[in-house]
Amino acid sequence: MMYLSVSWWLEGVAQIALGCLGFVANAVAIPILLSREMSSIFNRLLTCMAVFDNVFIVCSVLEAVRKHIVTSTFQDYLFGYFLYQVRFGCHQDVLMLFVDGVLMGKTPADLFLSELHPS
Repeated sequence: MMYLSVSWWLEGVAQIALGCLGFVANAVAIPILLSREMSSIFNRLLTCMAVFDNVFIVCSVLEAVRKHIVTSTFQDYLFGYFLYQVRFGCHQDVLMLFVDGVLMGKTPADLFLSELHPS
């Protein structure tokens, strides 16, 4: 019984609150990173990661609402046929962005250092 109460507070309330905060922070960061003054490869990578992060956050918040707040048949179908695949795809896309950078010989630290000291 204690588990259900803790689960509701952590997976329900806290996940929804932090998800909304993260979504707003990413939504503010995206236009800043896309501005002309911030134009660089590293910032474009950060922008892509922020976009995929927002998609993941929306899917996670909708899943928390489905699990702990309101459950309907529509939400069950939406989760099974759409949200689960999109959330899994976001994980793969962010991972592939990182792997592509490593395969090109550039780690995130290298990208950051190249922005500090352009050659």
